[in-house]
Amino acid sequence: MRRPDPTRKRAAASCWGPISGSITEPTTSSPAHSPLLAVEAGGGADVILDMVGGEYVTRNYVAAAVDGRIVQIAFMHGQKATVDLRLLMQKRLIHTGSTLRPRSAAEKAVIADALQAKVWPLLEAGRCKPVIDSVFPFVEAAKAHERMESGAHIGKIVLTT
Repeated sequence: MRRPDPTRKRAAASCWGPISGSITEPTTSSPAHSPLLAVEAGGGADVILDMVGGEYVTRNYVAAAVDGRIVQIAFMHGQKATVDLRLLMQKRLIHTGSTLRPRSAAEKAVIADALQAKVWPLLEAGRCKPVIDSVFPFVEAAKAHERMESGAHIGKIVLTT
């Protein structure tokens, strides 16, 4: 699987604010790199949103700042992980998880209302922008899927009608 160029990662992530330190690529041989953006010189990431799971959990613990938070929202690389709990304790990390699937329609409605009240104004004002990697017409969904499987994308792959 091809990995995105770290320079492109930095440019894509810059929409979230200034980035200090360097962005590193994950490696399969070293747990010292996060599957997300690892900010080496800045003391680690304050918040990590992890959709990968598996072996990346330890990488997240290493990449997290002291008092950092890790939110597990999926586990594309496995729901089980072997971790060194000393990192969790020494850094006073909070590792929590969340999913919408088992929530009731009423709970989902409350979340949707909160998003509309708190996030939509940020989107409308241009203060928060999604990172779009590429856009494909729906008839080229197979090409979009190939792009996703390549692992070289940064951000969302959008299908249009």
